[in-house]
Amino acid sequence: MPNLTTISDSYRIQYANSFELADQQIDNRLVDTVVVKPQNGASLRENLISPTTWSTKGARGSATVNIDVAMPVRWGFFTQYAHSFCMDEFDEINLGMQVSPTGDLIQDQTAGYNRLRDDVIIGACLGSATQSTAGATTGGIPTTSSVAFDTTNQLIKVDRVPFGGTNVTSGLTLDKVKYAKFKFDKAEVSAADRYFVISAAEIQDLLNTTEISNALYNQVKALVKGEIDSFLGFKFIHSERLPVITSTSNTAGTTITGNFRQCVAFSKRALVFSESPKEFHMDILPMQQHDLQCRAAVSASALRRLDTGVVQIQTDTSKQ
Repeated sequence: MPNLTTISDSYRIQYANSFELADQQIDNRLVDTVVVKPQNGASLRENLISPTTWSTKGARGSATVNIDVAMPVRWGFFTQYAHSFCMDEFDEINLGMQVSPTGDLIQDQTAGYNRLRDDVIIGACLGSATQSTAGATTGGIPTTSSVAFDTTNQLIKVDRVPFGGTNVTSGLTLDKVKYAKFKFDKAEVSAADRYFVISAAEIQDLLNTTEISNALYNQVKALVKGEIDSFLGFKFIHSERLPVITSTSNTAGTTITGNFRQCVAFSKRALVFSESPKEFHMDILPMQQHDLQCRAAVSASALRRLDTGVVQIQTDTSKQ
C-alpha cells in the first residue's frame, strides 16, 4: 500500500471530453461597414465621377460649351486564400471517449477567415490604391498609377493637439476624434455611416482623458462602458487588427521612432470589399494514408475608392 504522500500510478486522470477554442476574435467586424459586392470577374473596377463646376451661359446664339468631367477608375485585384487541416484515419478511435475536434477546428478556421476579411479592409484603408484615367490605355491595357494614402490631408499625426497647444505625442484624445470629424465635414463626406476603428488601448485612452469638465465627457464614459457605440457622428468598432508602425513624422516634419498605432475612421461609401463564395471541401485522401482533409478557399479584394472618406489617426502606444 502507498503511504499518504505517494500518488499511485494507477490513479485515473480526468481528461476533458471536448476541445475549447482559445480566446480570439471570432466574428467579422468590418465587412458590414463597407460597400460589399460579389466577385464577378478577375478584377474589381469602380468608376468615379469627379466634382464638376458650372459656368456662365454664353452670349445669345453662341455655340454650346461642353464641360469635360474627369472620370477616374479605381481597381482592386483579387487574392486567393486557403486553409486546410487533416485528421488521421485512426483519430476517432484513439480519442476514445473524447469528442473529435473536427467541428471545433472548422470553427477555428472560420474565425481565422473573419479576421482575414478585416485585415483586407484595413489594408485598403491605409495602403495605396490603383487608379486609371478613363480612356487612357497602353497597348489596349488601361494605364494605371499607384495612389498612395494622402498623408498631407488625411492623416492626423501622433502629436496633434488643439490649435495653440504644445505638440506632444499622445494616445487617442478627444481632440483627435473631433479633428477627424472636422476633416470629414470639410470634405463634404456623407454624415451617414461613419465608422471609427480603435483598439482596446485607445478605449483606455478615452477612459483616462483628463477633460472632466468637457461637455462630451459623459458620452465618452458611456462609450467606454459599452453603453453606447456612437460618438460625434462615428460608430466606434473595437479591433486588435490595426497595424503598428515603428517610425512616423510629427507635426514639425521630424521623423520620430517608437510604436504608433494606425487607427482609421472612414465612410462606408469610401471602401469596397468583394469576395467569391467560400469553397469548403471534406475529402478522404487515399495518397495521404486516407487522412480526412478539411479545406476552405476563397478569393477576396478591397479597394479605397474615395480618398477623402478615409482618415488615419496615429496614436502613441507608449502612452497607453
